[in-house]
Amino acid sequence: MKTITKKYSPSGTTETKAFDLKVQQHGRQTWEFFATGTTLRIKLKSVFTDSNGVELAGSGSGDTAGCDIQTIDLTQNVLTIVNFDMKLGHVRCTYDDDGGGAMSGDLWIKATTAK
Repeated sequence: MKTITKKYSPSGTTETKAFDLKVQQHGRQTWEFFATGTTLRIKLKSVFTDSNGVELAGSGSGDTAGCDIQTIDLTQNVLTIVNFDMKLGHVRCTYDDDGGGAMSGDLWIKATTAK
């Protein structure tokens, strides 16, 4: 089992990479999100790579590239949990505003993998 926990203080209206989760030995993932502010949107994306781990052009490029798996508009002071009961090789998590203005408050993200 592997767990990554990060805290951010997002501001502005630009999509930003939170982190990448690349795990070879797992069977499921759980993502937890908690925001004290408003107008936060999370995107979980699948990033396609070759056998050397190099991102393929088809899934875009840069810190916010990838094919969308799930988009979540967070509610202030509410824990949101997303489960994937399958192996996902390379998942990128980004945060952005939800179109309602600049992001504010703090954001906690926790990702856990298990066999």
